[in-house]
Amino acid sequence: MNVLFICKWNRFRSKVAEAYFNERIKGSAHKAKSAGFIYNLPISKEIFDITKKAGLNITSTPVGLDLELLRWADEIIITADDVPPYIFDEKEIINRKITVWEFKDEDESDEAGQLKLVEAIKKKIDEFVREF
Repeated sequence: MNVLFICKWNRFRSKVAEAYFNERIKGSAHKAKSAGFIYNLPISKEIFDITKKAGLNITSTPVGLDLELLRWADEIIITADDVPPYIFDEKEIINRKITVWEFKDEDESDEAGQLKLVEAIKKKIDEFVREF
């Protein structure tokens, strides 16, 4: 199964979900990628520091959402409260299961909030992987 995690910028929430999912299912046929609905901001040092502290390696380049990624995915998971799910309503083009995990973005300077968000995403991933 190919899982695509989407958030607004592909700088934190979807990156965390991708990294943790791929870590959890290492050695299986499952694969995750991530993308941003909008993707023109680089990943900050604070985000790299937080994810490293949480034991995750994220990639340094945000990826923008495109049709190729949407078609690659067997399942799409929106990991954000600020990405409108209706953008995926075009079933003729994107006939995929779409799930929304409404994680609110945290301020980059709020380390405690960021770490709490990482743990919430990890918990959701753990629940998701138990399903298969």
